[in-house]
Amino acid sequence: MTPQEAMKLVLELAEENSLSDDEANTPELGAEALRQTKAIEMVIEYTEDLEEVLRRILAWCDAYPTSVFIPISDENMKLADVVLAGAGISMTGMHGQWGRHILAGIRDMIKMVLP
Repeated sequence: MTPQEAMKLVLELAEENSLSDDEANTPELGAEALRQTKAIEMVIEYTEDLEEVLRRILAWCDAYPTSVFIPISDENMKLADVVLAGAGISMTGMHGQWGRHILAGIRDMIKMVLP
């Protein structure tokens, strides 16, 4: 079952379990139906929020296409390391900085939906 199919099933179950007007006016049943409806709405909203964060992360993954940002050969990476080292800059440090930047952006997106 796909997540979309599961969501559809949840919505169908919510509709099947909805109360008639007479049942909804019964205090005990009405309160329980309201509680269940609220819970279902919260799950749906949370799922939609999670999907949005995943879409944002996916967009980040596709942000630097090789058609625009041509990959650098291993030989050129070694050359860049030598040139940067001559200027007192560590290629390893640069990679760490880039990695932290990327992961901080992903962390910020995830924190939008997780406590």
